[in-house]
Amino acid sequence: MAIEIFRSSRRFQIWDYTVGHRRLLIRSTREEQPYVPTRIDIFFKNVAAIHAPTTFDGLIMSELDKEDKIGLCLPAQSSKLKAQKIFLVTGSDFTGYVIAAVVAWHEDEGQYYEPSYFDVR
Repeated sequence: MAIEIFRSSRRFQIWDYTVGHRRLLIRSTREEQPYVPTRIDIFFKNVAAIHAPTTFDGLIMSELDKEDKIGLCLPAQSSKLKAQKIFLVTGSDFTGYVIAAVVAWHEDEGQYYEPSYFDVR
């Protein structure tokens, strides 16, 4: 059974990917119209695979268990990824996934180009 762990109706985009520790940052920035005073950073660590568009409206993220993995078009090596989890990412017009060891998120009042709370650099 999939367990929903995050939901937002905001616009998100893939913000940064760092090869060294295979870190992925997805961000929803502050907006003037409509007024949104915060940004949200979603951080994945030890990423093995990504299947998602670069920009998407709305985000529902769920952690899948072994039974839920059936039917997904996963990379061939995914069966060897014992430490990773599969996070289903669903937007208003897509369903994808991120295979990673860890996910966390943080909401703050940071500006567009200010470093992330997770300091991915």
